[in-house]
Amino acid sequence: MGSGSDAATQALVAGRPLEACSVAVVALHGRGQDPRWLHEQLVGPLEVDGAAYVLPAAPAGSWYPGRYDQPPAANEPHLSLALDACAAALARVAAAGVAPERTVLAGFSQGACIAATLLARRGARLGGAGILTGAIIGDALAEHPLDGLPVVVSCSSRDPWIELAAAARTADAFAAAGADVRFLPRHDPEHRVSPSDVAAVRALVLEAAA
Repeated sequence: MGSGSDAATQALVAGRPLEACSVAVVALHGRGQDPRWLHEQLVGPLEVDGAAYVLPAAPAGSWYPGRYDQPPAANEPHLSLALDACAAALARVAAAGVAPERTVLAGFSQGACIAATLLARRGARLGGAGILTGAIIGDALAEHPLDGLPVVVSCSSRDPWIELAAAARTADAFAAAGADVRFLPRHDPEHRVSPSDVAAVRALVLEAAA
């Protein structure tokens, strides 16, 4: 697996140029997917004028080899490198002059687990975060204050990869850290970015752009 900075450099960049955008979104795809898939399923349907998008690519389509509910050490060094890739993408946005409060982090499935774990373990100043069918890897505990950060956490009770209870614990952990959490459970049998996911992330992006 390459370094985190390599993954950020190889990212798909879409929408407005970062230097001229009103809001930026860093979005992480799931296992077996790629940035173009996530662009089709989430980024394109957002339809936010003036937004820039950075979609890092996981080497070989996977951020880490095991499951999210294994001990974190079982997914090292891949897990730390994936967190580095996410942090590097956020740093790329910041280096272009986009303020943290105008930056939204989103992820689906494995990418959502990376986004959630980055927030929990390293913290981040952001305008919002969308954890779509994902959960914190390891103990569901946010180690940094997330005062007022708007966070959406979604999951289906019928999802074959992420347990609804794990997503709920993640939502509770972020709320305990001071985030403004919206938990969106559903009963969809498909492992997908749902229309309600798109609507929830769009609301985050519009709020950050305002």
